[in-house]
Amino acid sequence: MKGNDVKPKILYVCSEDWTFRNHRLDHAKALLADGFEVHVATRLGSDAKEIQLAGCIVHQLDLGRGLGSPLLLLREVVAVHKTIKRVKPSIVHALTLKMSGLATPLVAINFRTRFVMAINGLGISTVEQGRVLKVFGFLLRLISSSKRVIVLFQNTYDPATLKMSPSSYSIIPGVGVDLERFTSHGLPPAPPWRFVFLGRTVRSKGLMDLVAAANRPEIRAAQIEFVLYCTTDLSSPGSLTEAEIRILSTTQGITVLPHTNEPQVALAESHAAILTSYGGEGVSKFLMESMAVGRPVIATDTPGSDILIDQGITGWSYPPGDVDQLVSRLLLAVSLGREVLSNVGSAARMRIETRFDVQIIGAQIVELHRELLSR
Repeated sequence: MKGNDVKPKILYVCSEDWTFRNHRLDHAKALLADGFEVHVATRLGSDAKEIQLAGCIVHQLDLGRGLGSPLLLLREVVAVHKTIKRVKPSIVHALTLKMSGLATPLVAINFRTRFVMAINGLGISTVEQGRVLKVFGFLLRLISSSKRVIVLFQNTYDPATLKMSPSSYSIIPGVGVDLERFTSHGLPPAPPWRFVFLGRTVRSKGLMDLVAAANRPEIRAAQIEFVLYCTTDLSSPGSLTEAEIRILSTTQGITVLPHTNEPQVALAESHAAILTSYGGEGVSKFLMESMAVGRPVIATDTPGSDILIDQGITGWSYPPGDVDQLVSRLLLAVSLGREVLSNVGSAARMRIETRFDVQIIGAQIVELHRELLSR
């Protein structure tokens, strides 16, 4: 970029500052290094300072996570529109299904602005198969024909679910992993065998299946334990109830701990990662980070997991909600012993190094935005 050139502006629209820091800050750094000016409109909390220190310009934007009433949604669309008018970005990059939904009607009235609609996963909507998802799919198909719009997915299942034409979207598989932060570690002594989960206590994560598994006599006999680092927000759509969280916390063999800002440490203290999700993950960052640390993964056979898990090579998958198969995979993993599990973990690390390094994904993000600017 020449010294007198005006930097192209990207405006990320995101519900929470911690979500952006955890999932997109590395992408923002790649864009900044390539000469973009990066703005982030989100609810400002304790993570806003780190986003600013990275070189981004932050803007207060309070948006709920649920759908809310039609009047509330209209107010949120107006709030996003006002932010666009104030920042005057070259590209608006809407993160998540809801943020893309709010930005969709703004394509028609912001003629000089380009849009990236990033669908990180269909989330709870996949499980519920609601009318909202069908309406949103129709709107995405409608705007995807515009040269000013890129609809971005993480796997091939989600665009198929929304009935998108193969030529109307792009795919970048996940957000990537910082391999300098998530380094490979040897397995700790065993038994007990520790399987770790990091994520939210929402119903779609299938955490109550772990309760059923932990209560099985064979799991207790094998000295298998589950350590869950959880973000709990009862107001979040699809959250487990207080009673369910209490059951989760008091079940023998399950330890529930608060969210950690040092996931690499939690993963290094485990023998494997566990994800009992019912779907809608996109490509799970948690699974990618686990594999980067050299941990085998046991996860449900859902969209996004299939590009990470080679059965018996980088981990094991099983049908969502099938507790018998979950127990079978857990017992198989520990029966192999530490040496074989370590080899599986090494293969998992290699998979991340070759395809999901954040440097690789960051370069793809930069290329996507440059290509959109050239249209």
